[in-house]
Amino acid sequence: METNGLLGLYGSELLLLEKALGLKTGELALDLVGELVSVKLVPQGTGVSYGYLSYTANRENLGLVAIGFSDGIPRSATNSFQVEIGGKQFKSIGRIAMDQCVIELGEVSPPLGAEVSFFNSSFTLADWANASGMTPLEILGRITARVSRVWVA
Repeated sequence: METNGLLGLYGSELLLLEKALGLKTGELALDLVGELVSVKLVPQGTGVSYGYLSYTANRENLGLVAIGFSDGIPRSATNSFQVEIGGKQFKSIGRIAMDQCVIELGEVSPPLGAEVSFFNSSFTLADWANASGMTPLEILGRITARVSRVWVA
């Protein structure tokens, strides 16, 4: 797995921090989690988010996630990131807005309130850096005070 400096999501990329935190290789070290606040079935060809940069290819469920660029999600990652809900991966669609973003759910309809993982095993912090043109450190540094920090031992 490619790493950029000291920061990464999984044990071996954390170098000395891995030992300090007592992590094992392959363990998730941090995550950014949003909440699924709406699921809507839309027809094929529906324009999504501000400016309609994207249109749905098929009739499908779209999920609205309560997190956006004012929380630190890089707007430059518009249309190029993936999230995880309940172990399943979903692609983003449309422009990242101030406090929300939209994901393609296809035929799936997760429950409202479901946790949406932004830094996960299928789309890592390094992937976010590549998608946004930033470094992993810049991604982490952009996460604002609006986002609650929770330490899980």
